[in-house]
Amino acid sequence: MLRAERGYVEARRELRLAHKATLRLEDGALLLDAGQASQRIAAAEVREGWVEPGAGEGETTVVLCMRGGGRLAMRVDAADASRILEAAGVGPHQHVLRVPLGSEASQAGQGVVFHLLGPFLLALVSLLPASVLLVAITAGHTGAAVVGAAILVPILAAWFGLLRFTASGTAVVGADGSSIEYWGRKRFVPHADVLDVELERGWADAEHPGKVVVVTEKERIELPTTTYVADAPERARALAARIVEARREAVARIDDLTAAAKKAALVRNGRTVDAWRGDLARLSAERSDYRRVGFEAEELVAIVEDSLAAPEQRLGAALALSSRKEPALQQRVRVAAAACARAPLRVALGHAAEGELAEAELEAAVAEAEAAARAKRAQGAG
Repeated sequence: MLRAERGYVEARRELRLAHKATLRLEDGALLLDAGQASQRIAAAEVREGWVEPGAGEGETTVVLCMRGGGRLAMRVDAADASRILEAAGVGPHQHVLRVPLGSEASQAGQGVVFHLLGPFLLALVSLLPASVLLVAITAGHTGAAVVGAAILVPILAAWFGLLRFTASGTAVVGADGSSIEYWGRKRFVPHADVLDVELERGWADAEHPGKVVVVTEKERIELPTTTYVADAPERARALAARIVEARREAVARIDDLTAAAKKAALVRNGRTVDAWRGDLARLSAERSDYRRVGFEAEELVAIVEDSLAAPEQRLGAALALSSRKEPALQQRVRVAAAACARAPLRVALGHAAEGELAEAELEAAVAEAEAAARAKRAQGAG
């Protein structure tokens, strides 16, 4: 059972929730009960949906756009927002969000001139060379035809530029990234590349956002929602909120994959101790991101100090730290080694801290741990 406060439905629906209402999710439908007024909204009726951040902490607004043209907005707890979108079939993992974008011309105060006068003036300019070309081809005058064609080439380029400048676009936000689509051009921005998302005011209304700016490491990508007829602040907020949410999930997935990759990178995998030590030294010196695995010193120390980590991973972390030649870090490894009750692991960690781990010491520590694990499994099976 969820609560929706101050919800409202616009356009072709009449239900208004002036106060709190009960919202139930049942059988692929949203059931709204506001006392005397109630409404059942099937998931098939919902065309699109998004979440707008609320003014208060823990509050958010869920907006559902209906196929019939209506729009339902509900103020709910932030924890319930994703559940409502998923029940309506328009959650981030079920449906992309499409937001209309204004043209480049619409972002300039004089842009309307290009829309209204540009095609008219270009049509007039195109008329003469087009006529010359047609007459020349009909009459068989090659020279005149070449002149007419030469004049038409820059005019066609001007038409192409005008269309690009005045064409509206669409931002398509999915689970993997955002596709920015305009006439004749398209680009894709992975969520993992996004550093920040900003809202900026539109040129037509200084009080409300009219543009979303996606910040990456190399550039700032502007996504204007302002048009000639509307500043569309709700579109800007919806677009920004969906990108932020999708980016947060993408970063969480990358963090999980990176953590697993880091632990796997510490395992010996049949390498000699010298080769293993060299590879670990390189990993210790590299910076980690979603393209490659690297380690910070504290990450390595945490693995060494983790008594539940596999011995080979703890020894690999200790070897990686030894390449840094930092006494404070080596001392923490020695302390972790001294806390080990198993003698082979205690000896191996102590030597790994100095970068002097021997093959026999490594094999002894791993063999004892594997024997202990087998005994524990046998005891549990018995």
